[in-house]
Amino acid sequence: MLSEGERLTLEIEKVVYGGDGLGRWRGLAVFVPRTAPGDVARVEIVSRKKRFARARLLALETAASCRTAPDCPAFQRGCGGCQWLHLEYSCQLRLKREILAENLVHRLANPEIVALVSLPLPMADPVHYRNKATVRLGRDADGRPLAGFYARASHRLVDVYGCGGSCRLQEAGNNDFLAALLSLPAGRRSGEKLPASVSVRSGLLAADQPVPALSSDLPAAIRRRLPSGRPPLVEPLTISCAGLPFQVAHRSFFQANTRQAARLVAVVNQFLDQAAVAAGILVDLFCGVGLFALTQAGRFRRVYGVEAAASAIDDARRNQEIAGAANVRWLQGRAEVEFARLLAGGIKPDVVLLDPPRGGCQPELLRQLLAPPLPWLIYVSCDPLTLARDLGRLTAGGYRVAAVQPVDMFPHTYHLETVVLLAGR
Repeated sequence: MLSEGERLTLEIEKVVYGGDGLGRWRGLAVFVPRTAPGDVARVEIVSRKKRFARARLLALETAASCRTAPDCPAFQRGCGGCQWLHLEYSCQLRLKREILAENLVHRLANPEIVALVSLPLPMADPVHYRNKATVRLGRDADGRPLAGFYARASHRLVDVYGCGGSCRLQEAGNNDFLAALLSLPAGRRSGEKLPASVSVRSGLLAADQPVPALSSDLPAAIRRRLPSGRPPLVEPLTISCAGLPFQVAHRSFFQANTRQAARLVAVVNQFLDQAAVAAGILVDLFCGVGLFALTQAGRFRRVYGVEAAASAIDDARRNQEIAGAANVRWLQGRAEVEFARLLAGGIKPDVVLLDPPRGGCQPELLRQLLAPPLPWLIYVSCDPLTLARDLGRLTAGGYRVAAVQPVDMFPHTYHLETVVLLAGR
């Protein structure tokens, strides 16, 4: 009987969504972080469940050929911000395609779907790509300030910035800001203590002023103590993407990888060309600050953007004014509520674009999309598991998957963005 603390040798068969390698011990699945397909690994069991176990890597008896030496000190100390820094980038792309295809085949019960799944669109330089960071703050045993990310599946803070380091995923402005934050002397008042976490986003001061700027949720009392000469903190800031400037409040959602967000827009354009959609009506559900609605506004007669977050709708309205897109209307509310109102009001969309949060679509929204199926859906997903679940319901109700294009938004992690084109009636 396998138990916690037991040590054994496993051959890693594959990597699963979540980033762990999968090996088997007498038929029992054992998940091991920071391993690769082809590794022969010496591991120690850290938890045992009825149908699987989790283990930590002790040593490699045989290293897989796709491994590379991670050059990040924080990763080597256990930082959980990246999961795949030990894998060559070409290997990461191949594994992401395999994970996506496996989940779609399983959920849709259609082996032929594999032929539609393309290799993720890569980054030419897959470092320093995140425009937003949220880091945890703390202190070590000597009271020295720390800032970084939790180790995997724990609340152990792995210091990234307190030791003068930086994150390989974050844009330079974020790294500089967080390093400066930890250099501050202790405040005199309790209200000036560093919070438990802080987030920062990089962008520009304004569309007509390409000056680097930042936004942050840092308390005002601490902001005033930051050193001069740094990029200004503004609200909202501007992010240029796909040929348009987007004003983005700090609370509003925007794709964390600006360079690859432009690739997402290009894929949507490609799919609309494939569907031969011209004029007509687009409904952009979960529209955020208007990335898709505004970049596609010139293609459609009318565009409706639906978003629950008030700050994002405010941003979208400002962005519409900047873009001069008079044919876009914004609706604030839950997607299933506002979409039902549009349908009840006689709106017949030619294309519905969905970009839901990680949890996917609510069942009620899927029912609306199926009664009856619409001409075309474009589903933008950040989670292969909920994507496969929702596609299972949509294809069972009459839609056909026409194309699947992943985009590597988050190199060196297991996360994956996917754009799917579905044909309805």
